[in-house]
Amino acid sequence: PIWEGQTRRLLDDIGIAEAVVLPGSLKAVAQVLFAPEQAKQAMAERKTEVFGQFATLHPEAQFIFFGDSGEGDIDFAEEFMAASRASSRTSGHPPRAALIHDVS
Repeated sequence: PIWEGQTRRLLDDIGIAEAVVLPGSLKAVAQVLFAPEQAKQAMAERKTEVFGQFATLHPEAQFIFFGDSGEGDIDFAEEFMAASRASSRTSGHPPRAALIHDVS
């Protein structure tokens, strides 16, 4: 998708050549125009679902989430970090990090 390509170019420009960009949903993006709060929640839920699938495929990996203060990133980051705390206590998985850029 076009957004993924743009994100990859930006990451490459700052020296991050190997990063996974997980897909979102066009429906949630369009929903922002009519129901912004529900759209943010839908985006956070989608991010949680897609990341969960990815993390299951790569249990040995360490994860860092970069997001901003829009589009459900804060809600996702809270879930992401809560899961990290729970999993590192019970299974010894490595800790995670979430970094949020305030764009509001």
